[in-house]
Amino acid sequence: MFTFIISGSIESRKGQDIAIEAISMLDLEISSKAKFVFVGKPLDDDIFALLCQVARENSNIEYHHVLSRDEVLQLYQAAGCMLIPSRDEPMSLVAVESSIFSKPFICSDRTGIAKYVIDNENGMIFQSGNSDSLADKLAFAIKNKDQMRAMGTVAREISDRNFSYDDYKIRILNVISNLIEC
Repeated sequence: MFTFIISGSIESRKGQDIAIEAISMLDLEISSKAKFVFVGKPLDDDIFALLCQVARENSNIEYHHVLSRDEVLQLYQAAGCMLIPSRDEPMSLVAVESSIFSKPFICSDRTGIAKYVIDNENGMIFQSGNSDSLADKLAFAIKNKDQMRAMGTVAREISDRNFSYDDYKIRILNVISNLIEC
C-alpha cells in the first residue's frame, strides 16, 4: 500500500478539498493500492465535514486530529509520498521535512518550495487548484513506487542545499552584514 500524508490545518488555503476531489477521480484499481492520511486541526467547517464524510465512506482515507511531534515523525517514516495541495503557501514545512527524510512530495505550483523543484526529478508539481492535474500525479506515484523512492533520495538535496543549519547561518550572517553596511 502506497501511503500519502496530507498534513496541515484543515482549511481552504491548504487545499484538502482539492486533494479529496483528485482522489475521487482515480480509478478504483489505482486508488485501492493507496492510503491517504490527512492530519491537522480543523479550521474550516465545510472542508472538515467533507473530509470526515469521505473518510467514513472510503477505507483508504484516514483523518487524524493534531498529532504529537513523535507521531508526525512516525508518519513521515511510513509515508510513500507527502502531498501538499495548498492553494497558496509561502513555504511548506511539510515539504522541507519530507525532503529531510528523503521522501518525495507532490506540491502545488503556489507553494514556495515549488521554486526548488524540478518536476518529476526531485518532486512533483501540479497546477494549484487543478484536481485533474493532481489526480494525474497521484496515479503516477501509485504506479511508480520505485521511481518515487528514487525521487525522494534526490529530494534530500533540496533540504541539504537550501535549508541546512549551515545554509541558514550563512543567510543570517548575510542579512546582518547588509544591515551593518546600510
